[in-house]
Amino acid sequence: LDCLRINGTNIDEFVIVSNTAAGGVMTTAATELQKYIELTTGKKLDIVEGTVPAGTKRILIDGEVRNPDDNDTWGVYSDEDGLVLAGTAKRSALYAVYYFLEHYLDWRFFTSDCETVYEHHEIDLANIDETYKHQYTIRGLYTYDYEDSWISVKRYFNESSKRNLGPELGGMENFTNMGIHNFGDLAETGHENK
Repeated sequence: LDCLRINGTNIDEFVIVSNTAAGGVMTTAATELQKYIELTTGKKLDIVEGTVPAGTKRILIDGEVRNPDDNDTWGVYSDEDGLVLAGTAKRSALYAVYYFLEHYLDWRFFTSDCETVYEHHEIDLANIDETYKHQYTIRGLYTYDYEDSWISVKRYFNESSKRNLGPELGGMENFTNMGIHNFGDLAETGHENK
């Protein structure tokens, strides 16, 4: 990528701001965003913890999601200072980062050893306002490669029977009382979920 701009400003004028003291995935989200922006543009952005002076060009990883529903709701928003990748420290801040990389920088995460980015000469990001929530509470795929924790989170999986998601990836989701089936609600059949 020859040039990445946010609201018309070159990416090398930005910093990544995150509340890494919140724990959970906030540190992972910041370092993953830094890594993939550098792989995309050749520019390594500084990571700043806490707040920055007003007017600082920044990509903020923040826990304040517009219209939050649960720990799996995340958002990508642009504002006058740059971008906000919003999600909780539980896991969705990391989902916001991977969603941004996929949908705005054209990364593709296929398997644990196969990921790529589509070639562009120039990207200018502005006027972004997206909030996303998964329809399924527990998500997983039973293939050998997706037992890898990192590719699982990049594909928004969270179930724990085949993978070990440590605190840096949001921790584990368990099949409590088999409370994973919500097809009745999704299909609007009136069938009680179990």
